[in-house]
Amino acid sequence: MSVLKGLVIAIAMYSKIPVPQFPWKEENMRYAICFFPLVGVISGGLLALWFFVAGRLGLGPTPVAIIASLIPVMVTGGIHVDGFMDTSDALSSWMTREKRLEILKDPHIGAFSVICLVMLAGVYLAAALEITRLWMGRGIPFRVIFVWGMTYVYARALSGISVVTFKNAHKESTLYAFVSPSHQKRAQMIMVGEAVLAAVIMTLLSPVVGPFLSVGGLLVFYYYRRRAYRDFGGTTGDLCGWFLCLAETAMAVILIAVLIAERLIVG
Repeated sequence: MSVLKGLVIAIAMYSKIPVPQFPWKEENMRYAICFFPLVGVISGGLLALWFFVAGRLGLGPTPVAIIASLIPVMVTGGIHVDGFMDTSDALSSWMTREKRLEILKDPHIGAFSVICLVMLAGVYLAAALEITRLWMGRGIPFRVIFVWGMTYVYARALSGISVVTFKNAHKESTLYAFVSPSHQKRAQMIMVGEAVLAAVIMTLLSPVVGPFLSVGGLLVFYYYRRRAYRDFGGTTGDLCGWFLCLAETAMAVILIAVLIAERLIVG
């Protein structure tokens, strides 16, 4: 029963999907982070469903790509975008580590966070539009859309790994509540298994694209760890959101880049 409650708590914490509310007790939360990738499964499933419906309706690539880009934000309620903006402000401040951590807690947004978000959204939307155009032009099969959806799962699995392996910048944070020291090793094994499974599924769906996405996600993960330790002394919930946004965008760009390169080589 505690496992089921952990699942519900994870969905309640990381999405806007209405679910029953359970107390945030240690026994309910010990494995809650392990269900974080499930939110990615929901986002990826809705992405595939949207493309199927859009194809039936005969919609143009621009509205399809825009809605596709908004699906993960609508599912999560923008919680990770909020973390991306807070972290962008902190990183752009060039202040001390302590001051950066204070900026993360500041509910106000700065100019740099808006600039960074606009740039990130522009890159993601451009990649989404090109993926949509290729699919509508029958340049890629529908299974590539599933590969794209799996990047949401893979990114969340990697983010969960950071929660249970990285040093926490401040233990009083909400993030720390999801890490039970007595069950940390088991949670690590589960999260690594989920990341490997996601990478394997992406590769099976597309042997050409899958390996590049897996490696690309790991490279962003390495960059995330390096910046988290150097600039903040560890990770936080905001930094996890920052990484998630970067990873999803990077993998969308890698996806379209590999698809275009494959067409050029084959063609």
